[in-house]
Amino acid sequence: MINEPTRNDFLRLQGVRMGLKGSTMKTWLGRFRRVDRSKQVPGLRGISNDGTTVYIDRAMPRTLGAILLDPLFAAYTTVRHGLTMGARVDQKTASGLAAAAEHQLLTHIAPGVSWTEYQILLHPYERELEPEEVEDPPPDLALYPYSGPLYKTLWEFQQGKVPKSAVAYRKGSPAEHCGNCSMFRPHSHSCTLVIGLISPRYVCDEWEKKGAQADSRTPVGQADAPA
Repeated sequence: MINEPTRNDFLRLQGVRMGLKGSTMKTWLGRFRRVDRSKQVPGLRGISNDGTTVYIDRAMPRTLGAILLDPLFAAYTTVRHGLTMGARVDQKTASGLAAAAEHQLLTHIAPGVSWTEYQILLHPYERELEPEEVEDPPPDLALYPYSGPLYKTLWEFQQGKVPKSAVAYRKGSPAEHCGNCSMFRPHSHSCTLVIGLISPRYVCDEWEKKGAQADSRTPVGQADAPA
């Protein structure tokens, strides 16, 4: 749930708008082209790294009552992204100003609906995804709003790794298990192909014995994951 913007947020947003002419932030805001609802988006909404696409979680309805969500979510994400990338504003400030922009648009889209009522309507959809539940995020999702294990999982997707569900990750056998696979990295209990913590006792459909044909498979996602 996003806190209701303060009077200071609205004043600062007005100041930002007055200073937009010719600014880098204005350039970032002008990049927005479309809304994509086909992906899983932790936090319900996000934006592409280049600012052209606003992503809305595919499970999110297009309307809540009479409230059309696409323009509201687009206002929040584009303003936050423009402030973050164009003006180099810190995350807390950027989020507050973005909420103020969304609040102002709400008063035009749904007159009479308060910010609190709007947040209550959104609340049932705001369950935070566990890293293991993420299976199909946007490939170019901006990651700065995320942190911890969820950030790491999204980062690994962007390195080309795949979720456990895509390779039938399961208990292994004495002959075939992650512990004797060429892609297993025992120091971090990780895999160069599969996302998440990996047990040496498990296995997946992509198992390849260590040393087989000089580890002929070329695993993706070779870069070390962030701590």
